[in-house]
Amino acid sequence: MEVEVKKLAEEEFLRIPGVVGVSVGQHSEKKVRIYVERKDVVLMREIPKKFLGYEVEVVEVGTIKPLITTEERRLRWRPIFPGISIGSVKITAGTLTGIAIDKDDGEYVLLSNYHVFWGDAGERIVQPGPYDGGTIKDTVGFLKRYSPVYSTAKNYLDSAIATCDVDFDATEPELGKPVGVRDAVMLEVLVKAGRSTGVTRGSVLDTSATVKVVDYPGIGTAVFEDVIVTSYMAAPGDSGSPAFAVLDGNWVGQVFAGSEKITCMIKATRIVQRLRITPILGMPTITMGFGMFPLLIMAAASILR
Repeated sequence: MEVEVKKLAEEEFLRIPGVVGVSVGQHSEKKVRIYVERKDVVLMREIPKKFLGYEVEVVEVGTIKPLITTEERRLRWRPIFPGISIGSVKITAGTLTGIAIDKDDGEYVLLSNYHVFWGDAGERIVQPGPYDGGTIKDTVGFLKRYSPVYSTAKNYLDSAIATCDVDFDATEPELGKPVGVRDAVMLEVLVKAGRSTGVTRGSVLDTSATVKVVDYPGIGTAVFEDVIVTSYMAAPGDSGSPAFAVLDGNWVGQVFAGSEKITCMIKATRIVQRLRITPILGMPTITMGFGMFPLLIMAAASILR
């Protein structure tokens, strides 16, 4: 029933200008959540108080865009490691999610968003990204495999792998390595490491939202399904950032888009399955005092008012 209601809600509300996302039932058994750019009077008139018997909650989040573009993370690094500037020669700069093993041939590969490794198979990948001074002399690999993003169909991934042609360290300096891979849980705290804002934390607001992303390279507007939504924890240039669960050190998401109020992530479980990769696991080094947890929950609650 919930799946059907979500499908109908997407058809009903995503067509409305100003609506950027929809989710159903994670926050309450009988609630449809509508994410909007801004709660203006005209838009609010188009959104009913109830939909198919479900209460409707409207959340203002701003415009969701790909996050393309801590000074040290923008420098040239050898060996390379997760959380630093990277990109194809066709874009500005994003973040290296990590290094994994390609199940097809057993080779090590680089992982990030497809809009960070943008191009056709064989596209040159440089570290740092071009915006941070990277040139063909800084080549670290070539685009190997990706999940295409479409403007005319729903998307589940914005992820790609490239060959790894330089020395690497799979350990993110401040997060360590993940202990495993799992899906996010409502209201849990995640920590990410990225090129622009370094290490930041946020609280999970949705574990399976459908969001409308504007200004996607070469496409324009694209709709993404089954997306993790968190409180604000990333800025332009953080696309590709790996996000770990603070509670147990599992890898749960890959940052790919966001607004001034929220951050959106691709599910790690989908990435490893669709791209046929095995993450390099180990021991996380993330720590967080319990004193910060109530503050993050309060921040999440303020967004949902």
